[in-house]
Amino acid sequence: MGWTVVPMPDDIKDWFRRQVEGPQHRVLDVAIVKLRHLYAAVEVTDLEGNRSVGAATWLLEFRKNDPFGPTLAYKDMSEEDGPYYMVDCPARILDLLTPTTSADANRWRELCRANLIERTKKKEAATKAQLDIKPGDYVCLERSPGKHVIYLFDRIRGVDAFYKVDEDTGISSVNPVSIKNWFMLPYSKLSPDEVKQLALRRIGVKSDNEASSPKPF
Repeated sequence: MGWTVVPMPDDIKDWFRRQVEGPQHRVLDVAIVKLRHLYAAVEVTDLEGNRSVGAATWLLEFRKNDPFGPTLAYKDMSEEDGPYYMVDCPARILDLLTPTTSADANRWRELCRANLIERTKKKEAATKAQLDIKPGDYVCLERSPGKHVIYLFDRIRGVDAFYKVDEDTGISSVNPVSIKNWFMLPYSKLSPDEVKQLALRRIGVKSDNEASSPKPF
């Protein structure tokens, strides 16, 4: 399925309602996630008055540099299409949906619920992590298997933030990394000994050389 491109609407949700609603269709709620995914609970009433609520799942792409001016590109789908690559539907939309016999729709709903549970676990872990880390601590962020980045958590000018540390120079980045969502990533706090080892490695001193006392970063 290709993209449909339209001039950028002033209000995406209002525009969506106007595209979907009709004599037998009513939009109960709309959510836009990360400016990329649009989810909606759409009520359908058949000619006999039977009511059901399904999910519309639209993929969005905002194109600001289009030659004809800002545009919105979208792929309109429903949960019955099995959009398994977009499973961050909010709970408030899922809670409005009525039972369905569609295997693809049910599988999509299960994946969305599982994603919500996983995000809740990560948020709980993030809250605990924030209590464990204090200004002056060094943390190792696992970007990918076998790859990591060291950050210094510190308060500068009254703002708590993470500062990327160059392991070769020991210099912290002047551009802080926002705390928001940071703890959602896998990390570990470095012990004082690990910080010392990094400092020793930075200046080329063997770890068992007790004569040197380098300053940690």
